[in-house]
Amino acid sequence: MYGESRLSKKLVRALEGTRHKLRDVCEDLGIDYEELMEGDLPIDNCSHCGIWSTRLIPDLDNNPICKTCVEHVGM
Repeated sequence: MYGESRLSKKLVRALEGTRHKLRDVCEDLGIDYEELMEGDLPIDNCSHCGIWSTRLIPDLDNNPICKTCVEHVGM
């Protein structure tokens, strides 16, 4: 729903590399959390360490995982 809009870019900048809660960041940025959840998020969090990133890869169970976790834990 937000696509590559300005709000989407602000959301990515606020979350990237953090473990912040999505709802809290939405509140801080004035983004409607419920409306945001109706669309696709341009960012996801690592299923192993919880860091938000736009550069995750699927592990062997198809869960998103960051490069650091791949190096330390493996797939």
